[in-house]
Amino acid sequence: MDLTLLIVLLVVLMGAVGVLVVYLTMSGGGGGGKQQVAVSDSLRSLVASQRQQQKETGKASARKNLALAAAAEDEGRKKRVSSSRLTLEKRLRYGRWVITPIQFRAIQVVLAIMGLLICRTSGLTLALQLLGFALPPSLFNAVLERSIAKRFKAFDADYPVMLLQYVSLLKTGMGVIQGLESAAKGLDVDSLVRHESELMIERLRLGLTEEQAISAFGEDVNHPELELFVQSLLLSRRVGGTLSTTLERLAKQVRKRQQFRQQAVSAVGMERGSIYAIAAIMTLLMVYMGFSQPDLVVPAFTDPLGSTIFQGGLFLIIVGFLWSRVVTNIKV
Repeated sequence: MDLTLLIVLLVVLMGAVGVLVVYLTMSGGGGGGKQQVAVSDSLRSLVASQRQQQKETGKASARKNLALAAAAEDEGRKKRVSSSRLTLEKRLRYGRWVITPIQFRAIQVVLAIMGLLICRTSGLTLALQLLGFALPPSLFNAVLERSIAKRFKAFDADYPVMLLQYVSLLKTGMGVIQGLESAAKGLDVDSLVRHESELMIERLRLGLTEEQAISAFGEDVNHPELELFVQSLLLSRRVGGTLSTTLERLAKQVRKRQQFRQQAVSAVGMERGSIYAIAAIMTLLMVYMGFSQPDLVVPAFTDPLGSTIFQGGLFLIIVGFLWSRVVTNIKV
């Protein structure tokens, strides 16, 4: 194959993947107005048909069919999986990416092949070719993790505030659902917590039971304390108990976890900053020497041994960056 044609094909593929990544990031990062249309049209039609059937066949059979319609809504959206294992399907749902796991793996394979071809056509060493094969899929996976983290931060910012407001309303004697709706209305319009609460209320209005609506609360957000909140609501509806005391303890736990997370980020921030500063100084120094003393720098790239040494150093630097990110990636 002609080298020019190969380069053109690689550029076109890189552009297509870039557009796809931008689209997925834009669609997955926003947790605002798009949450308003999260209830599927299939659920609306099912509930409407069951309500019409209620008028014709009576309340007893219609309630049974309405429960079936609510259960059928799970086929239109992803169900909450009881397993604690974070699968790729869950991660795509948490990041709000509208692709399947097979499509995600296919994009990673395409990126890996593109990276390998670019490194081979550039005449790089075997180590950099292997790095070019393994690095693009990891970067694509990092974009997904960024989308998940963005939604987590958007939810976590208002989550303890909503819990404290909710506890205050419960202590005044307000009901569970009414209190949650009132607490959510006190948040910003673009708040992800508010939109999740409004989505739960909308499910209740469409005919789902309280247990089904509460179980689906925040199912697209990867938050460690969210399951505790859901289970507390469900248990309070089933067996009763002091829900306000439980949620107050949960709010304190969320606050402490937020503080510890911020301390951990601050602790590793200096290490990351020093690594970036060293890399920037080395790059600027190389550029300066290339312009001021080209006779000292250019032969190092044209000579085969010098080129091999330079590529080996570049390989070690990239591996060092990746290893530092793995070590400083503290999950709380």
